[in-house]
Amino acid sequence: MYRNSERFFDRVKAYQQGRAEVLREYEQAVAAAKPFEGSAYHAQALKEAQAKRDADLQAERRSTVAAMQHIFADMRTAVKNRPFVAPTAEAVNVLTVLRMMPNPDRATYTAAEAFLQDSPFALAALDQMAAEHNIHLAGPRQPSVESVLTTVDTMERAFYNALNDTSSSLHDYCPEDAAHCISRFAAIPYTGSTSSTAHPDTARIEALCAEINGPEVDA
Repeated sequence: MYRNSERFFDRVKAYQQGRAEVLREYEQAVAAAKPFEGSAYHAQALKEAQAKRDADLQAERRSTVAAMQHIFADMRTAVKNRPFVAPTAEAVNVLTVLRMMPNPDRATYTAAEAFLQDSPFALAALDQMAAEHNIHLAGPRQPSVESVLTTVDTMERAFYNALNDTSSSLHDYCPEDAAHCISRFAAIPYTGSTSSTAHPDTARIEALCAEINGPEVDA
């Protein structure tokens, strides 16, 4: 299935490659005209090369912006429409038993957390119950709708920086793969103790992609 995260990566890469190709063609035209520098032909050749460069860059921008507007809209729709999965009867039983216990300890809550790990709403209820006993559970959780939408906003701003801000580190950035692309545009910090061992935070990227990816769509 062609997911929103893949569509985003493909569009970023296609735009940067297309933009680089337009600039290469312009430099080739300038180089070809250089032997005639000072002539009317040279001036006309440069004028035509610049006009073609600007028109081609504008065309790349227009098509990419139009495509990205659809992609970001589809990401937000996927996040807002994520399905509600009701807790199973077993999950409800676990929560009920915990509620009946007068003073469950951390080990009890941790065991329940492991059992309920695939039920986001049951985990949310468990967190509230644990907090009543001053216990904080640190296992992974499904991110809130609001936090994922904020990340999509971050990706959108970073995309427009890549288009418009020549001082941005993303302006000429062509990602090597989807993981690096999502990491850079979503501002997800790399993991690793040194710059030489740093790599994309796969767990966080996968969690984000699970939220922004909707059903299969046309490119």
